[in-house]
Amino acid sequence: MELSSMRKFRIFIASPGDVSEEREIAREIISRVASERAFRDELAIQAVAWDQPGMAVAMDATMTPQEAIEKGLPKPSECDLTIVILWSRIGTVLPESYLKTDGTRYRSGTEWEYLDAVAGTRKNSQSAVWIYRREEVPSVQIDDPDADDKKFQWQSVNKFLEELENPDKSIKGGINSYETPDEFAIQFEALLRDHLVGLVNNAQPPSTADAEQRLIQHSAPNTVLGLFAGALKLDRSEQWTGLIEAMSNDKDALLLLHGEKRENLEYFIARLWYYLSYENSTPSELIEIPLKDRFVIPASPAAWENHIGSALNESGTVTEILTAKLRRSPVLLVFCRRPVKSTDFSDETEMQAFERFFENRILTIMKGVTSSPVVKYPLRVLLTIEYDFGEDWVERYHIKLKSAYQEAPVQYIRLPRVSQVEWSHIQTYLDKLDPSPSFELIQKMENLYESLDKDTMTFRDLADLLNEQIH
Repeated sequence: MELSSMRKFRIFIASPGDVSEEREIAREIISRVASERAFRDELAIQAVAWDQPGMAVAMDATMTPQEAIEKGLPKPSECDLTIVILWSRIGTVLPESYLKTDGTRYRSGTEWEYLDAVAGTRKNSQSAVWIYRREEVPSVQIDDPDADDKKFQWQSVNKFLEELENPDKSIKGGINSYETPDEFAIQFEALLRDHLVGLVNNAQPPSTADAEQRLIQHSAPNTVLGLFAGALKLDRSEQWTGLIEAMSNDKDALLLLHGEKRENLEYFIARLWYYLSYENSTPSELIEIPLKDRFVIPASPAAWENHIGSALNESGTVTEILTAKLRRSPVLLVFCRRPVKSTDFSDETEMQAFERFFENRILTIMKGVTSSPVVKYPLRVLLTIEYDFGEDWVERYHIKLKSAYQEAPVQYIRLPRVSQVEWSHIQTYLDKLDPSPSFELIQKMENLYESLDKDTMTFRDLADLLNEQIH
C-alpha cells in the first residue's frame, strides 16, 4: 500500500526530563513495531515528541507549547495516542500566559500536554491517553543542595496524579505502574501491539479463510512466540493448552498462573489478553486489578474488594456490577498482570490480607455473582505469582486454595509452572508456517536454541533472536 494512502497513526510522547531512558525505549519500540509486516502495510505509525531526533529543526523538550506549534509540530490533541511517562519530576512551570480553565498555571509542559491530549479524546473518541508511572522512590542525599526541589517535584507528581481521581477515588483511565525501564518496555510494547492489532482488525476484519490466512502470514512470524493470531493458535505448550481449555468451558474458576521469571509471565498474560480479545469465539471482557491501589497494597480483604470496585469504575457493588457484565459476555479478572512476589509485601499484614482475600472473599463474591439467574456467562479470576527457585510460598498457598475451593461451586485450577520454552514448541510453530522454512534454516535455529543460556533467557529474548533468523 502506498504510504500516502495509508492511515496515519501518530503517537505523542509526553514526559519530564527524568525519564529519558523510557522516552528512548518508547521511540525504539514505536520504530520497530512500525516496520513490522503486521502493521507497515496498514498504518503509517510515527512517534511525535518535541525533542524528537531527526527533526528538521533541533527542539528542546522544555519549549513552550506555542513555540512548538509555531515550528509546525502537532499537538497531543492532534495525535491518535498520547503516552505520558512520569517518575520523580513534573517539570518546569509554564509562563503566566498559559493558564488552565480554572485560572491556575500549568505545573509544566507535561501537564499541558496531558490536558491537551485529554481534550482531544473528547473530540475524537478513537484517540487514547496512557499514563505510565515508575514506582521506584528516588533517593536524595541529605547534603544534596537540590534536595528541597527534588522533594517538591516528587510531591507535585503525586498531587497531579491525585487530581486525576474520580469522586469515588478511582483513577480516571487508570495508571500503568512499573518499577524499572525494562518493565516499562514490556508493558508498553504489549499494550501498543494489542491496541494496533485491534485497530487493524477493526478496520479490515477477516471475513474469509483467505483473510484469516493473510493475517497469519503477516502477523505470526513477527513474534515467534508472540501476541498474534498465528502464534497463539499454533502454541501447544502445556501451560497454554491448559489455560485455553479452562477458558473454553462454561465453568467459573480461579486460575493460578505461576513461574520463576516475571518477563515470561507478563509475556504469557499479554498473549492471553490478545487471544481473549480477538481470537476467542466469544470475546471476554478483561479487567485488570493491579497489586497496588493508588501505590498502596490493600491491607485487608475488604480493602481488596474496594480495590476491585475502583478498577470496575462503575456505580454499584462489586457483585452488582459483575452480575450485569456477565449478562453480556464472559469476564476475566486479571489480578497482578505484573506478577506478585512475596517480597512485594512490606509486612505480614499485607501478605495475609492478600491470601485471605483469594481464600475467602473473592470466593464469596463469585458465589454471589454466579448464583444469579440472570447471569449467562462464566466468571474467571486469574492470579499470577512469581517466585524464586526453591521458594515454598506458592506451594503452601496452593494447598490453602485447594482446600478452600474443594467443596465450592467454583473451580480452582493450578496451571503448570511457566518456565523456559522448549524446542518442541518452536518446532510445532515452524512446521505450521506457510511457506515452510527450509531445513537449513530450521537446523540453524535449533543450533541457536541449543547454544542459549535458557536459565536466564526470557520468552521475549528468545522471540527476538529467532525472529532475526526467520527474517
